[in-house]
Amino acid sequence: MQQRELGLLSNPPGLDHISFLGDDVDALYRRLVAEGTKTGGPPSDQDWGARLRLRDLNGKNLYFLRGL
Repeated sequence: MQQRELGLLSNPPGLDHISFLGDDVDALYRRLVAEGTKTGGPPSDQDWGARLRLRDLNGKNLYFLRGL
């Protein structure tokens, strides 16, 4: 299965990502790390609202957005 890149232009058609809105993305990150989940690094604010990005087992991007 082909891995998806962060940009949209180099990816084949199909699902690119799933976004989740959460109250405490930092607490989620700490829990995932404590349970042994591999991450791309600690949460950091993105201009468009994302705070944390992970990849699922199929290479799809999972974005966790900070709550409003």
